[in-house]
Amino acid sequence: MDFTLCFQDSVLTLIPNVILLIFFSPRLHKVLGKGHLEGVKASASFYVKMLLVLASWAIQLAILIEIVAENNYRSSSLLSTIVYLVGLTGAAALHWFEYFNMANTSAGLLVFWIFTALISIFPTRSWIQTSSDGLSSPLPLLKLLFTIVSFLVFIAENITKPHRASLTRPNVEVIEQQNPSPEPRANYFTRVTFFWLLPLLRLGKKKTLRMDDLWSLHPKLLSYPLYLTTKAKIDADEAITLQSIKAESEKGINREDSKVKKGKINLFGTVLHTVGYSFLSAVFPRLLYIAAFYVRPILITNLIGFVNTYSEAARIQGIKPEKPWVGFGLTIAVFVSAIFSTLFDGQFQFICSTASLKARGVLVNLIYRKALRLSSTNKQEVAYDRLRDFLNSEEVDDENVLRNSDATSSEIAYEVVDGTFGWYTPEAIQASIEKKEKEDSDKAKADAKAAKKNKTAKKTEEGERGGKEKKKKANEVSDEKKDQSESTRDSMGPVLHNINLSIKRGSLTLVVGRVGEGKSSLVGALLGEMHKYSGTVRSFGSLAYVSQSAWILNDTVRNNILFGQPYNKERYLDTIRACALVPDFKMLVNSDKTVIGEKGINLSGGQKQRISIARAVYANADVYIFDDPLSAVDAHVDEHIFNHALTSILAKKTRILITNGVNHLKDADQIIVLKQGRISQDGQYDDLIRNEQGDLFRLIQESKLVASKADEDEEEETSSTTESDEGGEEGSITENSRDEAVTDNKSNDIQKRPTIKRAKSSKIKEDHIEIDEKDEVDDEVVTQGNIGWSVYSYYLSTLGVFNICASKKLHYAMLLPMIRSPMSFFDVTSSGKIVNRFSHDINSVDIELPLGFVNLMFITFAALNTFGMCVAASPYFVIIMIPLAFGYYQLGGFFLVSNRELKRLDSAARSPLYAHFGETLSGLVTIRAFSDSDRFAVQATAMLDRSQQTSYLINVTARWLQIMLDLLSVIVLTSVAVLAILQRNSVNQQIFSIVLSNIGSLTIIMSRILSIACQLETTIVSVERVREYIQLTPEARDIIPDSKTDEAWPQHGQITFNQYSTRYREGLDLVLKDVSVTVKGGERIGIVGRTGAGKSSVTMALFRIIEAAKGSIIIDGVDISTLGLHELRSRLTIIPQDPFLFGESIRANLDPLNKYNDAEIWAALESASLKNYVQTLPEALSTTIENGGENMSLGQRQLMSLARAMITKNTRVLCLDEATAAIDVETDNAIQRALRREFSGCTVLTIAHRINTIMDSDRILVLEKGQVAEYDSPQNLLQNKDSIFYSLAAKSGNV
Repeated sequence: MDFTLCFQDSVLTLIPNVILLIFFSPRLHKVLGKGHLEGVKASASFYVKMLLVLASWAIQLAILIEIVAENNYRSSSLLSTIVYLVGLTGAAALHWFEYFNMANTSAGLLVFWIFTALISIFPTRSWIQTSSDGLSSPLPLLKLLFTIVSFLVFIAENITKPHRASLTRPNVEVIEQQNPSPEPRANYFTRVTFFWLLPLLRLGKKKTLRMDDLWSLHPKLLSYPLYLTTKAKIDADEAITLQSIKAESEKGINREDSKVKKGKINLFGTVLHTVGYSFLSAVFPRLLYIAAFYVRPILITNLIGFVNTYSEAARIQGIKPEKPWVGFGLTIAVFVSAIFSTLFDGQFQFICSTASLKARGVLVNLIYRKALRLSSTNKQEVAYDRLRDFLNSEEVDDENVLRNSDATSSEIAYEVVDGTFGWYTPEAIQASIEKKEKEDSDKAKADAKAAKKNKTAKKTEEGERGGKEKKKKANEVSDEKKDQSESTRDSMGPVLHNINLSIKRGSLTLVVGRVGEGKSSLVGALLGEMHKYSGTVRSFGSLAYVSQSAWILNDTVRNNILFGQPYNKERYLDTIRACALVPDFKMLVNSDKTVIGEKGINLSGGQKQRISIARAVYANADVYIFDDPLSAVDAHVDEHIFNHALTSILAKKTRILITNGVNHLKDADQIIVLKQGRISQDGQYDDLIRNEQGDLFRLIQESKLVASKADEDEEEETSSTTESDEGGEEGSITENSRDEAVTDNKSNDIQKRPTIKRAKSSKIKEDHIEIDEKDEVDDEVVTQGNIGWSVYSYYLSTLGVFNICASKKLHYAMLLPMIRSPMSFFDVTSSGKIVNRFSHDINSVDIELPLGFVNLMFITFAALNTFGMCVAASPYFVIIMIPLAFGYYQLGGFFLVSNRELKRLDSAARSPLYAHFGETLSGLVTIRAFSDSDRFAVQATAMLDRSQQTSYLINVTARWLQIMLDLLSVIVLTSVAVLAILQRNSVNQQIFSIVLSNIGSLTIIMSRILSIACQLETTIVSVERVREYIQLTPEARDIIPDSKTDEAWPQHGQITFNQYSTRYREGLDLVLKDVSVTVKGGERIGIVGRTGAGKSSVTMALFRIIEAAKGSIIIDGVDISTLGLHELRSRLTIIPQDPFLFGESIRANLDPLNKYNDAEIWAALESASLKNYVQTLPEALSTTIENGGENMSLGQRQLMSLARAMITKNTRVLCLDEATAAIDVETDNAIQRALRREFSGCTVLTIAHRINTIMDSDRILVLEKGQVAEYDSPQNLLQNKDSIFYSLAAKSGNV
């Protein structure tokens, strides 16, 4: 049944023209606003296209003339022709400006012409049928010509412009991409069908895809422009909020009563503002998809009705069979509706996935850039609190330090006036606010009393009463919280009080004081990392900072030193020589292009710290802040760095050195002594040393006392006397020695104080070193090729399809091997790679795989059922199924090869982003100090775009596959319909009716089967990646069942190294070479040597963190290689070089197994000189320590590790690996006394850069390049002035 001619002329023809006219004005405005393209020239195809458009306009004009010439013309025909003329006029204008102003063909014009051509078929056919002369009549002929011309215009519009890639716009910066995607310049129909992706799929068929093969991300999906749009919205909202607050304040509305909250981000609204329009644009294709989807069943119903007219029942009822062309027409209609349904659904899915990628780009940028401004306290919220709370969390205040970029604008480099500072704790800040409010209230009361004497006293009292009531109301709201944390606020308030400090430009300033006195807090105040309660801080010039705990990037050594600065070979070589890095570069595998593991795991503590110092020196800043970095290096390296870096290369720079030692005090231009958060002394060395009651004098005398006490102990133990330059020092400070110390700088005592003298030449030879210009940063290893059936069988046999605990089992199966992996695994594996597998891959295994397998089974059964009915209806259907099955197989194989590799690359691309985020959080202070936040944000954005790039291509390939599968399904549908029509007289119409009624679902089932199968193949990559970690090579066994080791082992603690050699992992050089030493039970052994000599490797070998390459270690007659790791490690005790504390209470950190009572814990804290500090905390032992101990100084963290070891006391072997490096001399002396008392009779191995720490050892082991250089008592080694130990002791002031 046809539509009426009136309906065809008035409704059908109006649809494309009305839509074009609606969008004509905004589209023309946009096109004209873009401006004229440079380099575009009118081609022959353009002129042909314009002639065809004019021809179509002329045809419609001719039709209008013919219609008007008739006497009885239909008004609908006249209306449709007039609308066509108007629409074609607009189309001609758009064609002209689109060609010269836009690079791509117009999608709107393509849609207009294809719909115009298709719709005009119906009235053309009707005019031909109704006309008595057929095509001999002018109107039907003109209608047919218009339809043909419309198709020709559509074809001409698909022809792209010549040299399209070189077309540019004036005054428009083009984003240069290394491998630009062809999508932005693809024509409309290749974008709709995703055929622009074919070159990449063909490449993936030929070779294994790598990241370099992938196209760059579409410019519309780049994260940074999306972030800027979102940031503009946030800034606008904040401005509106501030304006509202101001308006409410003027109206007298109380702040607590206001519904407007300052600094709160409407996350949903903000993201919706950026990507909401993209989601809205998906509505249009979705509606068209629904329309096309629901039209198809109607058409199939009519097709079934057509077939049934040929049935026997229809003949009996006298129903006349319909003409065959009706069936073919319905088949064509079904085909067209299915095609449009497929295309519209593909566009809907594409738009939604693209919008989700945009949202991801916005959120990740917001989170990362927020993290760059986090205060040290709120940094912990990233892992635990909700996203909204994180984005609204506390930030470091930029106004804490008033920075002036001009270094020469003042003679002062740093100035602090009346500064009072505290860490960013909410309680402390709230306490400060309440204190300020109370002061304001008291002042207001005093003003109110004074105001009673004048005429406005009444008004003033009312105002004060109102303000007081408001304040009272606000206090009532927070009474409960205030009562709970009042003591907390009082004790967690300012840690620096009344700081007045002025540091001159170009000076060397040393800040000294005991552990916990506020040295690191002063650094935080100078950097702006602390909350400023009062006062001002001004700095002039650029800043470089070296933290107390070295922060190292998972990058090459050179990139860690350059830190974003351009490479200057001369300056770079001077820097590494000044920082004594030349010998280290020769030891490293690839010199300065060696990749450093995450957190510098494959470097020693001294190497990490010297790289950090080199980073600051190379930065060529105006102001340098060194937070006690020299405590991590040996004495001669300390001297080398101080002489060649701090006082040579940086001689004209402003330098602030925090230190626990007194070695370099005399070389300082200014000395600041901190005590209990206040500056107790400030001045030059000669002036301060004269004050016998001053803290500096006491610090120096304490240092001398430690050295003298060590000498006295040695003399008692050996019963021999040796002559030294220190003459009559007896370990006590006499009045005479005090006078000499403060009166004559040339006196013997001043000369013998532990000050490192300037060396004419260093032991570090400044040999020439070749620096390779190439960086080699390892990416995550990505497997290649097909996924073997072993992966499928592993997943199915181990977990089962219906096992809802699949992810738990795989997670647990992956966790245990990773925990038991050797340290070499973590040397080369970043945390980002680990987090990626435990999050993204486990999520895929947990959600996608089980659902995929279940869906595949049900859909396969449904497909077999439908195919069976089709074959039963017509055996000829088997002929169609065979090539179609082959087509499905080929299509799936063509898709899988590329999509599987894209999935692998996508998983690998996420790891650097996770790792970079973790590195950023751990190095926030350093990043902000170097003013490098923007650079790190750019790096994070680039990594995000790299991840988005693979995710986008995975989504697009999935859409391409869906369209191709739907096309094959449409072919099946059309084939069945054609067979039904051709065999309408010879088949059972009832069976064909059933088949046709189910064929609609078949098109969905077939595409779903292959798409799910392909999805499973790509998702199973996650199982492959998880399986890699499950199959990690573990350490040696924890427990050996047949072990016959005595439970009391080791009884004596005798340790013997027999020709022992070891390396960190296979392929690397030996770090210990043929070490043969014997340590008697109960001996105290000091281990010294240059940084990287292998000192920490000795302790790692004892605990079998690294295994022997040759030789053995025997403890009390037992070869430790025959023991289980748990059995070995539980019998030894170590205090590591890098102390780590858990995010738990002090009690839980010291006693994680809850074995000891509070009295024993307090005793351990007292032995570690921490009792007084812990007692000042609000909750004492219940005080929570931030993860990693970030709310403690490095010295306090080391003392916590000491207390943890002291609480056990049941060990016979104790290893101290630089356990007191960040502790002042007096506290170190107290710790050594406590260790001798608490671990009396234990074998103690002490690694120390501070020579006086090990001077009372029974023997000294000197290591050099992994070999035993010297091994004897300190007295014997000191007698040999050519010994390495003598030179170290001399440089540290101990001889």
